[in-house]
Amino acid sequence: MTRLSRAATILGIAVLSCAPAGASYTIRIVNQDSLALDSVVVDGGGVRVELGSVPPGRDAQVTFVIGQDALLHLNALRGQRPVRVVLGGYAGRGPGGHAEVLVTMGGDLNVGTPVPATSSPRRP
Repeated sequence: MTRLSRAATILGIAVLSCAPAGASYTIRIVNQDSLALDSVVVDGGGVRVELGSVPPGRDAQVTFVIGQDALLHLNALRGQRPVRVVLGGYAGRGPGGHAEVLVTMGGDLNVGTPVPATSSPRRP
């Protein structure tokens, strides 16, 4: 083995050992309500990700890695009222995934897949 190929092998092993173990997931929150969603936390399966506040008319997004199979929840406050919604079951291995939480007028939280961006040709 040449010195160069040995160095490349060592570098490859180092990169793989630094990569996070598990699957990457993205959660996007779109707040169409007249109230802010405060103290937003995604948790479950050993994961706890704090998003803070999502003001009316704004959105927030977070990406994180899950190392084990988990049922994830979103917890928040709408005004003084606590809200909790199940984001779904997520696998700790595989390609990962994404979910979008749409907060509608009146405070309903609907979980689905992301809506295409405004600039998307698929969206009117």
